[in-house]
Amino acid sequence: MHRALYILARYALTPFVFLFFLWKRIKAPSYRKHFLGRLAIIKSKVKPNGILVHAASLGESRVAEPIIKALLEKYPDKSITVTNMTPTGR
Repeated sequence: MHRALYILARYALTPFVFLFFLWKRIKAPSYRKHFLGRLAIIKSKVKPNGILVHAASLGESRVAEPIIKALLEKYPDKSITVTNMTPTGR
């Protein structure tokens, strides 16, 4: 039941999140680059069977560093792509 509510809320709020990022893209020049990456939508940069790590902010990016290092040690043959929502996180 809780999962169904979460999924429903996610789909209901997605258009508003997209509009928010579109507004930020128009208002703030630093948000213009990597627009789709903020939504974890990337095309050609992720290699097949690679690992995608999405960190929302600078704090999450810093917390993700040891996780990424551990993933690189455990899966040295995998490529890791990191996306961020904020320019400072990048």
